[in-house]
Amino acid sequence: MNISLKETEHHRTFPLSQSSNSWELAAALGSILLILITLLYWIYDRLVGVSIIKLG
Repeated sequence: MNISLKETEHHRTFPLSQSSNSWELAAALGSILLILITLLYWIYDRLVGVSIIKLG
């Protein structure tokens, strides 16, 4: 059972298409999180009011 370095190294590196897919997934998750946080901020502003928070 002789495994060359090329065969083991192949499993550690990702092809360009899979790496690109990771960036697309990260961008989609970032957009979803931005929309979710904005929605939560809007709901909090409606219920409590942001002007109540005093900074400083």
